[in-house]
Amino acid sequence: MTAPLDILEVTQADTAERLWGCWIDHPVRGAQISSASFYLRGWVLGRQCPAVAVEVVHEDVVLRRVSLNLPRPDVAAVFPSVPGAERSGFETTLSFPTIKPELQLLVQTVLQDQSRVSLVFIRTRLWWNEHHDEEPPCLSDDSQPMNQTVAPALNSITTISQNPTPSSSLALPMNLPSISGVGETEVSGPTALILLYHRVTEAMPDPWSLCVTSTHFAEHLETLRQHARIIHLQELVDGLENSALPDRSVVITFDDGYADNLHNAKRILERYDAPATVFITTGYIGHSREFWWDTLEKLFLGPGRLPESLQLTIDGCVFHWELGEAAYYDHSTFWRHRRWRANEDPPTPRHNLYRVLWKRLALMADGERRRIVDELLAWAGVDPLVRSTHRSLSVEELRVLASTELVGIGAHTVTHPALAALPAALQRDEVMQSKTRLEELLERPISWFAYPFGSSGTYAEESVALVRQAGFAAACSAVPGPVGLRTDRFQLPRLHVCDWDGDELARQLSSLVPGAF
Repeated sequence: MTAPLDILEVTQADTAERLWGCWIDHPVRGAQISSASFYLRGWVLGRQCPAVAVEVVHEDVVLRRVSLNLPRPDVAAVFPSVPGAERSGFETTLSFPTIKPELQLLVQTVLQDQSRVSLVFIRTRLWWNEHHDEEPPCLSDDSQPMNQTVAPALNSITTISQNPTPSSSLALPMNLPSISGVGETEVSGPTALILLYHRVTEAMPDPWSLCVTSTHFAEHLETLRQHARIIHLQELVDGLENSALPDRSVVITFDDGYADNLHNAKRILERYDAPATVFITTGYIGHSREFWWDTLEKLFLGPGRLPESLQLTIDGCVFHWELGEAAYYDHSTFWRHRRWRANEDPPTPRHNLYRVLWKRLALMADGERRRIVDELLAWAGVDPLVRSTHRSLSVEELRVLASTELVGIGAHTVTHPALAALPAALQRDEVMQSKTRLEELLERPISWFAYPFGSSGTYAEESVALVRQAGFAAACSAVPGPVGLRTDRFQLPRLHVCDWDGDELARQLSSLVPGAF
């Protein structure tokens, strides 16, 4: 007997007057759950009066009450001066062995003065494969019915955005040299997939869908263990060279070299005995500043006030932008747009300017890009120091990460440029120097490379030739697709993984290799 549970609606109340903010990470609208229960997770931060608990209510009965005490470093990073932000999270599971076909739930927070604030309204539908009498929902083992007053009905509600989908927006819409054969793979016979991750953490905002939560990453590995064989990148490369590619195999990779690859991803990889390869941008190892795209996000997508006008000189041309009223970005507006993705229409002039500048910075050589970023920091009056939630690996952390047999290390250039935008000499320096630096630090050969950005047009045939000449055994792009026996091992396709649950990952993989997952 199956009981798929549909999350029909997730709508959020207007809480700006009494809360600094709140968010329900799970469930999301449109989700389909394979059992009559769902996982509820999120955070709440009270304004004048601290929030102490969250309650789930059905027909005036409190089904579940859970305290607010889970660590939320992402919230603390946005509200560093608000007491309690660092432990403002909650999670619980609601089980419904037999319920009405449709169920309406209210999630509300309890403040320290015992008043209540409506947070989210959730509407679900349960589909049974055989008839059952209607019964009220069953309480979880540690729950007791509570005769509490339900918070006022929701008003001024807005629909919460759904999970992100893979985006091709990392492709730079500029006139860069094209490369033939990118993403063209032979899919007959044995096939494999390479997954592209960047971070295992929670961060807001996340315009490029770089972050996957620890919970979802563990679900991904569980799904892969059930349906595929997780192999090391070297085993895949050996299979291509010997025309003996392991079928239904999956390779896990990470790009850039964030510190959370060690502190969050490594322990989950070890739990599932899953190998992975981490591609390091060597110029940021132990760096006292963030990756340039994170600095840009901090300046334009975080709450605060900016000057109303900006003027920059780029390639000898003077550019001028007016932010107007968007110069001030309050917390309520920030939370309303925190799920924005860079491939969507910009909701404010700030988001538009962020995207315009990102596209220009991505095509610059490192010296010019640093000059522009320094000017932006000075213009905004923002400290250039790295946030603890966004830092890259230190030298010692890199060595610790590389010390386990499960984790392989590859090169990802020195400064993360779009190689096709650089002259050949600078491309060669970026490729060779990143390899040399890693070999010096780790005292071992570095055999794998990943092209920055990696989409079609961001690297060229010249780039591929330089990677071959540098002595690498294989290189990865970010063009989605399966790996077949005829795939060019210097243009291995990869699927960019978003913050999906395990079921959604399986669906995404099946879209690339139908019937395999």
